[in-house]
Amino acid sequence: MKDSRESPRILVVEDELLVGLAIKEMLKEAGYHAEGPVAAPDEVRSLVAALTPHVVIMDLNLGGHFEGIDLGRELIQQGIPVIFITGYANEPILQKVKALNPRALLIKPLTPQQVLHAVEVVKAG
Repeated sequence: MKDSRESPRILVVEDELLVGLAIKEMLKEAGYHAEGPVAAPDEVRSLVAALTPHVVIMDLNLGGHFEGIDLGRELIQQGIPVIFITGYANEPILQKVKALNPRALLIKPLTPQQVLHAVEVVKAG
């Protein structure tokens, strides 16, 4: 994390617009600087380069494909903390995600408490 006095920047990567906007709004209400939602991998990469987010909240399933796993792997390799979210809690997918050692894995439907707690854990290091 960067300077703890600044409001952490969080990028929301979610292909379901209403879900993404709800996450963004809950983060903003909690005092975070939230961007997104975005879903296209190239747009995510561009925003990450421009914003240098403190954390990315990443849906596993983007547009019917599990591109979120590969995109999350890229970000983790760049040293960016990733909180994965998914509505698909089957064991093979969960094992793939766990192998990446994400900061958190949240199962939809999400509650504001789950999301904010996961962000606080990342923020605390």
